[in-house]
Parts: sequence; structure tokens; C-alpha cells
Amino acid sequence: MASSDGNKTSIHTDGSEMILIPAGEFLMGDDDQSDNQRHTVNLSAYYIYKNLVTVGMYEKFCQDTGRKMPSAPSFNPAWSKKDHPIVNVSWEDADAYCKWAGVKLPTEQQWEKAARWDVKTGKAYQYPWGDKFDRDQLRCSTSGYGDSGGTASVNRDDRLGVSPYGINDMAGNVFQWCADWYDDKQDTRVLRGGSWDCYDPVLFRSAFRNWGVPTFRYDYGSFRCCASPGLR
Repeated sequence: MASSDGNKTSIHTDGSEMILIPAGEFLMGDDDQSDNQRHTVNLSAYYIYKNLVTVGMYEKFCQDTGRKMPSAPSFNPAWSKKDHPIVNVSWEDADAYCKWAGVKLPTEQQWEKAARWDVKTGKAYQYPWGDKFDRDQLRCSTSGYGDSGGTASVNRDDRLGVSPYGINDMAGNVFQWCADWYDDKQDTRVLRGGSWDCYDPVLFRSAFRNWGVPTFRYDYGSFRCCASPGLR
């Protein structure tokens, strides 16, 4: 892993830029979220991918491992848009990619801190950019499910869903798998962040918890990865 910018960013072996989230406390959850009440969490330092795992990155993983690419969605025929986030990947697919790349899926705590915590102000915003919902700040549907036309490139000039740490698409574009089980039943995994086919502001809240069956593939679901600071 090559480091830059005072060790605050790194480039992982799969080509991903990673941003260092420093160790320390943050305020997780919101009091109006019944399954994620406001509480203090103390985390060790970790890296998280600045962007989502792309089609091109996932193709490389499949080529190296002999794994079959998932079915391409209608909005990305034949996986022609290589710089869009990979979708139609199950939690198990995402976990396999992480093992291949030598990284891990973020825990909910890691994901939420990276999405909303502003260490300069000591505030956890409701959305990555602040406390007021703004459709211009993220990739989402504007009047109904699916009318946004699908995913957007992770390399586009108008960066969206950007967190205080400078991490892109922490709201909108795609829901993102986390490492955690959704509840004690342990039959569903956590999804965070909202997606291109959603329009309800609640779904994009950084404290909002969604779930998915770990073997299912969704055309609105993708992932990013985390790593320890000592990874080489």
C-alpha cells in the first residue's frame, strides 16, 4: 500500500483510494431511530474506501478467482460502464471480494462514523452534508422509484453524498453492505446509505438501518471496504 497526504490517504492493492478515519469517540444513532438510538462509540483508527467498488474492480476479482460476474442490470448493459459501482452482488459476494483484496466490510459503527461525523465541530449530521435533506446532494429518485435511471459513475465531477471526511456516495447511488447482522435472528445483513431508486429522505439518513438477505442480489446494492492502518 502506498501512502500520501501525511498518511491520511492510501492506495490499496486493488487501486482504491482509502481515507484514514482517526481513532476516537463519535455520537452514533439518533433518538428518533428505534433500532439505532443515540449513543457514544469509541473506535480505533481505520481506513475506508473513498469510493464504492466499481464494475471494473469487481471484474478483476472475478478474473483472478474464476468467479462468475453477476447479471448486469438494464441501466448498465453488459457491464459497459466500468466506473459505476458494481451492483447485483450479495453480502457473500462482497465478503469474498474483501477476502481476495485483503480487506473487510465496514462494521455499522465504522460506516456511520465515516458517513456523518464531523470531528471539527463534534457533530453527527443527519446526512453526510448536514442536517437538511437536499436532493441535489445525492444520486436518488426524484418522484418515484427508479426514475433516476440507475447508478452514477464514482468518478463524476459533481461529487455527491460526500461526508465530512471526503468520502463519496455515503448517501445515495447504492445501498452498501456492512459486516453486521441486522438483528439477533442472524438471517439478514445490514445495508446503509440509500440508493438511486429511493426518494424518501428517511432512507438516506446516516443513522437509518436497512437490511437484506445475505444470499440475495439487489440492483441497488453494492459495497465499499475497510482496512486497518497497518495494512501493507
